[in-house]
Formats: sequence, structure tokens, C-alpha cells
Amino acid sequence: MSRDCFVCYTPEEHDVMRIGNGSVARVTKGLFVLSVLVVACVRAPLAHADMSVGIGCCDHRWWSAVADPFKDGYQNVNPNDPNPFKQTFLDEMSMFSVLRMMDLNQTNDMDDIDAHSPHWSERRQKSDPNQSTVCYEWQIELANQVGRDIWVCMPHNVDSDYPYQLATLIRDNLDPSLKCYIEYSNETWNGIFGQCHYCIAEGLALGLDSNEYVAGYKYHAYRAVRMFEAFEDVFGSQMSSRVRKVIAGQSGNTWMADRHMEVVNDPQLNPSGIQPDCYAVAPYVGLNATTLQGLWDDLPAVVAECQAIKDWCDAEGLALLAYEGGQHIYQDNADVVS
Repeated sequence: MSRDCFVCYTPEEHDVMRIGNGSVARVTKGLFVLSVLVVACVRAPLAHADMSVGIGCCDHRWWSAVADPFKDGYQNVNPNDPNPFKQTFLDEMSMFSVLRMMDLNQTNDMDDIDAHSPHWSERRQKSDPNQSTVCYEWQIELANQVGRDIWVCMPHNVDSDYPYQLATLIRDNLDPSLKCYIEYSNETWNGIFGQCHYCIAEGLALGLDSNEYVAGYKYHAYRAVRMFEAFEDVFGSQMSSRVRKVIAGQSGNTWMADRHMEVVNDPQLNPSGIQPDCYAVAPYVGLNATTLQGLWDDLPAVVAECQAIKDWCDAEGLALLAYEGGQHIYQDNADVVS
């Protein structure tokens, strides 16, 4: 059994190595459960699987023999196991100073995932048979194991009690020498994600602005400061030494950043006056030139965008963070999917 695969492989033969007995089978029936397709090998196993480049790999699955299941890559983990992580994985994670758990928590489009509920009591548990959304306990344990700060993205549609419970769990279980960065959702300005449309709807309902996009930007800050308040109530005097409060925006977009701070600095919308510590963006470098000289000629504009948000942060007294970033230089769409 394997998870869905959306990687577009080159049109050539690929060998898949495994430990244990099993076969490659074409999917003939199955049931989608928490984004994983569970399938039985009901036809003759395939010695060779012909897969159309880009999509065919989703039509095939590994079928693991019950008597001698695959031993490498997919293993049952006891929820009471103090260390469910492979050493190779821990070694890789040790290269980083902060571990952002956005994808482990399936932050994007959370309201479309069956495993997620806005209520803390219905969150992912360590004892759940599926960890496609990894439980907070193991996210925290991973940070503890490698001795790295943790960055937690709180789901966008949780109830008012959720951040208090999350803060308590982190306070009581994260190594006190490590810091926790807290962020409301992920890229709520990005229209490809459900959380963007959620924030727009909520922002309009609260009358934060008549423009739907501005209402969404402001709602991000509105929810963020309430999350900050919950963590401050729970952490108390430990707040400044253990927690970093993050508001996130768009690289180079100081206009959006100003909309966020309008909420932060409005006593009607932020009665406690709580302030963020950091502003985070994703400074990807995407160039449109088709010649080498053109790439060099375009770089100053890219650098200027990054400098603009850095200058804005300096003026606001905020640390500038990059939650993602890197080069986005591709020849064509084939490069993107490969």
C-alpha cells in the first residue's frame, strides 16, 4: 500500500526497491480514508507496471504481503514509543534551526480534510491509525529530539478554546530551552487555499473592510492577535523567552503589511494591544528573462522587493523571517513538474 503520487517521472524504466514481500497492483477498488487510498490486491500482481508519465503512477499501488510486510519506509508505530523517528530523518532535520510544521499539520485547506475539526477534543491523536496529519505531540517530540525550535501554524477555522489548549500542550511538553513560533494558518492571502476564502468571508462578516481582499488581510491579523493573547495567558511570564509571535504576509507587499498593522494598532480590534514579534514572508526568486544576461538584469528588482519588506520591518520594530523561499527559475512547465 502506498500513498497517492503526483510526481511526474521521466519516460523511462524505474526500479523501486523494498524490503519484504509484495507486488505492484493496479487499483481496482478501494476506499479513500483521510487522503490515503486503501486497496486490496484483487487481480494478478504485475511484474511490470506501465504508467503514463505524470498520472499513471496514481493508478498503481504497492500491495504488501500480510505474512511478510514491507519493513522499510512504512512501519507500525506504537503511540507510546518515545522515539518513532528514523535516525536518518533526525540527522536531516538537525541541519535546520527552526522546524515549521505547516505541512505536517496539513494546514492548507484544513476544512476539506476529514481528520480535522475546529474542536480540540477532535484533533489528531497519537493513537490514531493514520498520521497523514501528524499529531501535535509528535511534532513537539520531533523538535525535542533534534533540539530545534518549532514553528506551529494554527488551523484557520478552530474555535476560541483551541489556541488555549494548543498553548498548554506546547508549554508543558516542548523543551523549555526551545522557542515556539506561532502563526495563524498559512498564506491566508493566497486564493488557491481554502483559508483565503474563509478569511474573506469572516472579515466581511465582521465589517473589517468593504473590499473583500482587504477584509481577508485584516481578518488574518484579527485572528492572529487573539491567538497571541491565548498563548500569553497560558505562558504568562515565560512568554517572552519561549514564544515568538508571527504575522505573515507576502514578500515585497508592504501595502498588505500595513493592512495587518492597522488591525494590530486599532484598540477596537485589538483591545489588549498585544504586538507581534516577527513578520514572515516567502521571498521566492522568480525571473522571466530568457537569456543569461536577462537573468542578471532582472535580479536588482527582486532584491529591491526583499529590501522593501526588510525596511518596513525595521520601521515597525519587527524581525523579518522567511517561512519559505528560494529560486523559481524554470524553462517551462515541464521543469516545474519534474
